[in-house]
Amino acid sequence: MVESLKASGEQVVLFFKARELADLDVFSKSDPFVVAHTKVEGQDWVKAGQTEVVDNELNPNFQQPVHLTYNFEKKQQLKLEVFDDDGGGYKELIGEAFSTLPELVACSGQTVVMQLKLPEVPGKPVDAKKAKRGTLTVRVMSFAEVEREKKPEVLPTFVDYIGSNWAISLMAAIDYTESNGLYKDPKSLHHIGVDDALGKAN
Repeated sequence: MVESLKASGEQVVLFFKARELADLDVFSKSDPFVVAHTKVEGQDWVKAGQTEVVDNELNPNFQQPVHLTYNFEKKQQLKLEVFDDDGGGYKELIGEAFSTLPELVACSGQTVVMQLKLPEVPGKPVDAKKAKRGTLTVRVMSFAEVEREKKPEVLPTFVDYIGSNWAISLMAAIDYTESNGLYKDPKSLHHIGVDDALGKAN
């Protein structure tokens, strides 16, 4: 999997799920969604994509992934933010986590669990009650692998084998020995019935 992602400009897909998110709503639970940002050295953060909003859920499994272009020649930094959707275009940050795309690609096929935190404010101590923001789990796959998983495995038929110019050989043998009598004859090896001596089906 890792080898398949080393081509410059390879498309990778990030899947997310979160656990034990902080509940920021008063009369219900948070409505979380994930926003992914990337940047390379000397540049600003650029929004790369986001998931759908999962209503009233602190342990969401997001169905909509984020697609990124992986360039192994550059150290692509990654910022993942989890927000609570308050409706009307308003949102509140639940927590954020940082990594690099190469680090996640190195764990392709596995899941990476990241601890969510609030941004640090210089000179302001962290409130212990607000420190626990939950976790974000990330799974990275190549775009090609995602497409392969979408297609169900189709087993070839006999016609497919013939159409593929396969060489098929058939061997048949006939046993002419005396023991091969009619299947109704108890003395025949091909007899179908109950063996009176053993009381078992033959």
